[in-house]
Amino acid sequence: MASTGAPEDYSIHAEGMTIAVVYTRWNDKIVDLLRSGARDEARELGVKVEEFAVAGALELPVVVRPIIITAAMPQ
Repeated sequence: MASTGAPEDYSIHAEGMTIAVVYTRWNDKIVDLLRSGARDEARELGVKVEEFAVAGALELPVVVRPIIITAAMPQ
């Protein structure tokens, strides 16, 4: 096994951050696994997770756009 080129160990400091997980109800078996994995990993790192469900892929930008605009506004 090569001893060079291995990724460096690092830690993520994400306490106090908030992320939005926007997911579709379409293909729920796969999406639920991906969503729960993302949510659980984020929470483990101290991130607040807000979840938004939409019917399908076409609705994603309709929900994501206001989230991005709101997040970009100064507090």
